[in-house]
Amino acid sequence: MAIFTRYALTRAGQALITKAQAEQATIHFTRAVTGSGLWGEDEDLEAAEALKEPKQSIAFSDISIPDGNPSAVVLTVNICNEEQTELYYLNELAIMAQDPQIGEIVYAIMASEIQAVYVPAYNGIGLSNIVQRINIEVANSSNVTINMDGAHVSAAEYTAWRLIVNRFLAGLSGGSAGNILMKGSGQEYDYRWEETNVIARPKNEFPETGQADAIYVDTDASEIYVWKLLQSGAPGYWKLPLGAEASATLQEQITANANAIRTLQTNVGDLQTKFREVSVTVKAASWTAGTASDGTVKYTQTVTVAGMTASTKAVVWPAFIATDGAALLAEKKAQAIFFGFGKSEGRAGEVLLTCYKKKPAVNFGLKFQGVKEAS
Repeated sequence: MAIFTRYALTRAGQALITKAQAEQATIHFTRAVTGSGLWGEDEDLEAAEALKEPKQSIAFSDISIPDGNPSAVVLTVNICNEEQTELYYLNELAIMAQDPQIGEIVYAIMASEIQAVYVPAYNGIGLSNIVQRINIEVANSSNVTINMDGAHVSAAEYTAWRLIVNRFLAGLSGGSAGNILMKGSGQEYDYRWEETNVIARPKNEFPETGQADAIYVDTDASEIYVWKLLQSGAPGYWKLPLGAEASATLQEQITANANAIRTLQTNVGDLQTKFREVSVTVKAASWTAGTASDGTVKYTQTVTVAGMTASTKAVVWPAFIATDGAALLAEKKAQAIFFGFGKSEGRAGEVLLTCYKKKPAVNFGLKFQGVKEAS
């Protein structure tokens, strides 16, 4: 179902297009503004200069040009409830732009005559996102700029980015002493570990038989060796006559590379923790009724989440367990009750779930993201 039933390019927006066509201005979209005001059929949207009940100011997260239509652009607005302290109905949305003579104007407006979709208050458990892609007239897309400072990333963009990270992590896995990370092909994010002809380690750890095409660096003495016939005629390690200054420089580079690899390993570990997910089933029969300190009825239950601690800052998402349409609708209602009236509290190896005033009527799934691997 569409959120908005009416759309209009305002008179101020039309005037800005005329200025842009006359090369007197560049159309700079500054932000999107959402609101809860309702607009009747008899109200002139083209005359709108502000929303009736503004609620959120949102930066644009993307801009694109439709194929074969350079007179329009598509703006992406990600409406997120991260900083919302109370629920509101999404009944109006304005696209704001900067007019060089007037200042910020309502360029276009979308409105609804009924309350159909709402943005919930943030309860500290999971974020809610509504992504709107708006095709908007500009006459010439080459004269358009947008403000993206502070924009939220949509779920689709987040998923695409996560796939890239997983692919990169797969390339980083493996490898052994003496290997170096190399580009595997011309394909993006394709890396693999390759044997290198520079082996850096203490001399007493050099292999008993060296490679003829390798250089061996003694990390204890900053000296360089090659494997070749010695003056005695027997094969062995021959120290190259490298000056002390050059040896020190090489040692500094080796140390810097080693530190960079350790830092990368730490960052990879942090990413793996950030993206690790643990899914659980919350059972309808396991809620225990009680009373909060202010007399409000509350329902609680504890679910096991391996690796959870009291200080874990995990993000909670819905995780569906239903296998058919009717069960899925019932599960969505149960999750809506929990995310609307509930909260979670991390403990050692478990999470305490609390719902106030009402409890979910059926089993539903939850997914905790950012939980460390249980040791």
